[in-house]
Amino acid sequence: MLVLKLSNMWNRIYLSVLAVCIGVMAFFTYYSWTWLKSIGAPQAAVEGYLYHSGRGLTFLVISSLCLLILANVVLA
Repeated sequence: MLVLKLSNMWNRIYLSVLAVCIGVMAFFTYYSWTWLKSIGAPQAAVEGYLYHSGRGLTFLVISSLCLLILANVVLA
């Protein structure tokens, strides 16, 4: 019974972390995309897009590794 409760807890933790990561990636994707629609100098818009999309890519790599490690803990 205790093992079942611990397994259920790890599944909920994993799904919670996954939901947070999806939310943060959605924010970075939307925010970098809005830079392309900004009114002003096109070069500044492209630089803003590249900056925020780079931060989003960095977060994607780090969160993917964290989720992979957490998934191995959950399934172990």
